[in-house]
Amino acid sequence: MQTKRSPNALYLPLLGCLALPLAAPAAEWYLEPDFRTTVRHDDNVQMRARDEQAASELVLEPRARFGRRTARSELQGEADVRVRRFSVDGLDTNDVHLGIDGHYLASERSRLELDLDLTRDTTLESELDATGVVYARTDRDSRSLAPGWSYVLDEKTRLGLNLGLNRVDYAEEGTTGLRDYETRSVGGSVVRQWTEKTSLTLGLDWSRYERDDQAVRSDNAQLTLGGEHRFTERSRLSGYLGLRRTETRVRSGTSVCPAGSVFDSLGFFFGLPPCVDTTTGARSNLVATTLTSTADSTGGVFGLTATRDLETGELSLDASRSVTPDARGEGLILTDRLSLGVTHGFSETLSGRLSLDWYRAKSTDDAVGAIDRSHVRLSPSLRWRPRRDWSLVASYRYMKQTRESTLGTATGNVVSLAVNYAWPRLTRSR
Repeated sequence: MQTKRSPNALYLPLLGCLALPLAAPAAEWYLEPDFRTTVRHDDNVQMRARDEQAASELVLEPRARFGRRTARSELQGEADVRVRRFSVDGLDTNDVHLGIDGHYLASERSRLELDLDLTRDTTLESELDATGVVYARTDRDSRSLAPGWSYVLDEKTRLGLNLGLNRVDYAEEGTTGLRDYETRSVGGSVVRQWTEKTSLTLGLDWSRYERDDQAVRSDNAQLTLGGEHRFTERSRLSGYLGLRRTETRVRSGTSVCPAGSVFDSLGFFFGLPPCVDTTTGARSNLVATTLTSTADSTGGVFGLTATRDLETGELSLDASRSVTPDARGEGLILTDRLSLGVTHGFSETLSGRLSLDWYRAKSTDDAVGAIDRSHVRLSPSLRWRPRRDWSLVASYRYMKQTRESTLGTATGNVVSLAVNYAWPRLTRSR
């Protein structure tokens, strides 16, 4: 039986990096707490193609942003708890999230960095945001740790090295088909300030995805060239373009005849041992073995982000093709994404936002076609802020997921109303 590894064993060797910013004197602490209450109605809460289930929801969400700054270090983070109660039995959850990132200036040229993220949520939200794919709604625990190091080579050149470790565990693994997995990654980059407004980045990254039962393992390597350019104070463009190579190994159990034997279908039909030795003619039973198959895939990856500050808002565009882990445990998913967003301030207290997201996901292994699907999400919202510490947000969301297999198309409509109160920022210096 497969033994799960302790989460503490994954992170304890690196958690000491968090203490680095604490070594510097003259620190300033800050805390920004707020509380949000949301009422929501979803006419297809589990995004099913048929037998849709409608549910109303009440969400209580205390949150806090916090940080610590010194002359040589900075630590900032966000913690929130979401108590979610539904009108339908079996959907209630208590979601928790803690995110921390920090850096420490080890010298005039060298900088140490660390990102830590701990999340307990449900897959309907988490997997949708990552890949546009919805499989089933169940609890998910995600833990990730990403230490990094950067070094200033000269006035225009910076080197970077990043490590990554991410572990995901699903509740009800056996009934949902979702599989616990772990990913590890390492990446290096060279950033060159080409002009005052333009910088270029050359990156080389490698990652390994592996299921807990070791039945599937995917290695992905990619080389990218990216850049960032500021046209004006209001217009910015950044992006990257590169090549990837993905190798997926699948191990599956089966039964075969022993070496030197052949399968006798006639004997098997009459209840005799089905394997016959080609030399002696002796019969024997099938033996269990493991077969391993390997598939290679190559292709391109890219990312593009463009923003334009308007007189009373902002216009943004995001497009990407990236490789992400598959919750069903088939390996890696190739996800195309296009996002458009626009915000507009109607007055000092009233603003609106309209966002459109499109995803298309497929397996990096062409033989696995059950993953192939597309997802569209349209969401307009209005925000009213009568006072500095109070705000009210009304929103609508339409979702449609189309599967290329015979499982059909799922659609969903969500309306929500949220009230948020933010306390004044609390600071303390010593």
